[in-house]
Amino acid sequence: MKTLQEIKDSFESTNAGGDKVNILAYHPEQAYPIIAEYYYEGEWQSTKHKHGGGAWEFGEFPCVELNLIPKKVGIDYSKLPKDTLCEVNGEGITPLLRYSDGEGQFYQEGRTSKTRNFAHKTMVWSSMKVIENKPVAWFGGKCPIPEGVKFRVWYRNGETDEGAMGFDGSHGGFGNGGDIIAYQILGEL
Repeated sequence: MKTLQEIKDSFESTNAGGDKVNILAYHPEQAYPIIAEYYYEGEWQSTKHKHGGGAWEFGEFPCVELNLIPKKVGIDYSKLPKDTLCEVNGEGITPLLRYSDGEGQFYQEGRTSKTRNFAHKTMVWSSMKVIENKPVAWFGGKCPIPEGVKFRVWYRNGETDEGAMGFDGSHGGFGNGGDIIAYQILGEL
């Protein structure tokens, strides 16, 4: 579980509308766990946010200008789940699509961990970029998403949510829609 300071450090000091923001509290078990204030028209006003920084909604109308902006962080490619599709590049080479080995390297020639022959052969690339992947079933445990990666989750009750900070499988994720049953990596922040 993240600390309040880690939450503060993961967002910019202004929101999507350009207003100054102070994050005041973090209650990870709530649907809107980030409590903040923003400076608007000469006054501080309170707001609450989802784990990924999305502001609470007035009925059906999202308040996108109040959304917190995640800080751009470098991705630790060794923490990507095995078989995550990425664009890789070397000097003088056209970008290629390769699957991660879950340890910071990439399988050769489109192979995955499930490929019978030569699945153990991997390479390191000078440039890597996470791209959109297919949804993956989730059975709980430690969050497979490293920081700096956008993702979508599906809940048992059919609801979905998007985020950029990871989820905690031990208590069902960051929404109030029940257990997470699948996730999808959407790319880099």
